[in-house]
Amino acid sequence: MSAKYWIIAFITFASSSSCLAQVQTDKSQSFSEADKNHDGKISFEEFEIYVRSYLRKKSNFESSGFSMLPYSTQEAILKDHFDKMDIGHKGYLVQTEWKRK
Repeated sequence: MSAKYWIIAFITFASSSSCLAQVQTDKSQSFSEADKNHDGKISFEEFEIYVRSYLRKKSNFESSGFSMLPYSTQEAILKDHFDKMDIGHKGYLVQTEWKRK
């Protein structure tokens, strides 16, 4: 990966925590929106769909930088955030984990 992509990835990763915190502003509503199959759990796939949709609606530095990254880098960033939220590494998030920053 070129230095340009590493710089963008670093900036996006450093700022994506604030972006994901914004995603969780209204946590109960956003959890329900992310839980597409309404099973009380958010899988990585549901998480990814929700965050990508949220970022597409935003027009700020984080979303623009994220969209410039290669898909594999985007996926790695999302997986890293998901794994940090997933206590016990069960492969899904419950509402109490969604509320964590």
